[in-house]
Amino acid sequence: MEFDNRKSQLELQVIWKDSDLIELRVKATNGRFSGITEVYDTTESLNDWVQLLAQFPKDKQPLVYEAGEKSGYAFWGMRINLPDPTGLVGVEITLEENSNRKAWQDKVELEMLVYLAAIDNFREQLTKLILKEEGAASLYGESH
Repeated sequence: MEFDNRKSQLELQVIWKDSDLIELRVKATNGRFSGITEVYDTTESLNDWVQLLAQFPKDKQPLVYEAGEKSGYAFWGMRINLPDPTGLVGVEITLEENSNRKAWQDKVELEMLVYLAAIDNFREQLTKLILKEEGAASLYGESH
C-alpha cells in the first residue's frame, strides 16, 4: 500500500511489537492537510475497535477510538460519524506528537469523507494487521 498525501487516506502501520504492545505509525490526509504520529497500542484494544466497526452504523451512534494520551508523548484519535442519506460518513482524525522540547507539540485535526464500504474494507485490513501483528491497514476517502 502506498500512501499518497494528495488523496484522502488514513493508514495504520505496525513498526514495532513485543509481547504486550505494538507501535503504530499513523498517517492521515484529506488531500489538503496531513499528519503523522507514532503511538503505542494493544492488539486487544484494536480488536475491540474491529468489533465495534463490524456493528457500525447499526447502533446509530458515532464511534470513537483513541490510542496514546492527549498532550502526552503521542496520540491518535478518530471519530466516525453517522452516514448522511447519500451514504457518506465523516471521519474526524486527530494526530498529536510531542517533541523533546517541553512546550513544543505537533498537532493536526482533519476530516475526511468515506463511504460505508470503505469502512468495511478498513475493518478487514485491520483484522489482518491484528492477527499478524504486522503490515498496514488503510481507510480511503473521497477526494475534495
